[in-house]
Amino acid sequence: MSFRIEKVGIIGAGTMGGGIAAHLANIGIPVVLLDIVPPNLSEAEKDDPRARNRIVQALYDRMAKARPANLARADRGDL
Repeated sequence: MSFRIEKVGIIGAGTMGGGIAAHLANIGIPVVLLDIVPPNLSEAEKDDPRARNRIVQALYDRMAKARPANLARADRGDL
C-alpha cells in the first residue's frame, strides 16, 4: 500500500517543530505550523493575523537567516 503526503500540520514553532517544518518544506510538502497566540495582545491586535503569527514569524525569520540555512528556498514561506 502506498500513499502520498499532501500536507503536514505541526504543533509548536520551537526548535524541533521549526526544524521538522523546514525539512518538509524543503522537499516540497506544504506545512501548517501552529503555535500559541502571543500573550498580552491589545484589543486591536487580537484580530490582526500579523500580531497573532508573531511567534511563527520569528521562527521563520531565524530559519531564513541561519547559516547553514534551514530553508532551501526562503521565498517559499507563506504566513
